[in-house]
Amino acid sequence: MHALCEYKLRHDYLNESVEEPTSEEFYSEEVEQVTDVCYEFVVREIEKLHEPLILVEAKLNYSHIAPDGFGTGDLVLLGRDSGGHGVIHVIDYKFGRGVFVEADHNSQLMLYALGALAAYGYIGEISTVRMTILQPRLDNFGTFECTREELEAWGESIKPIARLAYEGAGEQKTGDWCKFCRAKKICRACVDEALRLVKEDFRPPDIVPLSELVESLPALVRVRSWIDSVWEYVNAEAIKGVPIAGYKLVEGASKRVFIDEDAVARTAIENGYSDIYEQKLIGITKFEKLMGKKKFQELLGKFVTKPRGKLTLVAENGG
Repeated sequence: MHALCEYKLRHDYLNESVEEPTSEEFYSEEVEQVTDVCYEFVVREIEKLHEPLILVEAKLNYSHIAPDGFGTGDLVLLGRDSGGHGVIHVIDYKFGRGVFVEADHNSQLMLYALGALAAYGYIGEISTVRMTILQPRLDNFGTFECTREELEAWGESIKPIARLAYEGAGEQKTGDWCKFCRAKKICRACVDEALRLVKEDFRPPDIVPLSELVESLPALVRVRSWIDSVWEYVNAEAIKGVPIAGYKLVEGASKRVFIDEDAVARTAIENGYSDIYEQKLIGITKFEKLMGKKKFQELLGKFVTKPRGKLTLVAENGG
């Protein structure tokens, strides 16, 4: 879905000539709606800035803080706010439903923002840093904001810890940070926590009361994330050809697609079939761009509604 978000921004807003993604994962109304929500949010953020610089899929290097530290920012915006102050805004797409990802003091986002400052901080005398988690399937549009000085001070404070982790000298501890760790799939501390939880918290034949289950939720979230990462890792190793005892690779369900749509249309028409195209109403954001927001509101605003999102349980400090 990252690719579809990138396409909509580049094609629909920036008017770039880019190829539309054709992967089967995009063939659903739900995916269209989710990526439309992302597009509309991003456009609003862009239009808050004067003379914005828009960087899609920006390569970010924060190795001056954490050795070999790098990543890709889904979207980095630079510009001036209404007061004329320089702003850098790092936006990260999250499309999962299982784990609510907090923006507040999110270490991954803060490192990405430090990488963005290192690369582009000289533009416009940046004084404000915004970091947003865009997780539409959980109605999570959290933004954490701090000054440039606060972010850079945090970066300096974690340098010794990052160096220890890089050298393998740090102490392994499980916590909320595990969901961003690339080593969690092979981490001994994660394995030990998962096994401890199974052995101690769910001893038969007791019936576990709700209050005790609630106490286990933070650990369960980490364990679920760890299980997903293990499956992903082991599956990738199997695809590489590594034998996995007791398991085998099977192909998932696939959807038939045309290899040449122009040839299909031409052949169908030549053989007397003319009713082969469908028309689809453009989305709200495209209408706004076509008419202008004021005219859109005047003509079509009465037809627009925003349904309530699905209720989902999240931690109080993350929702």
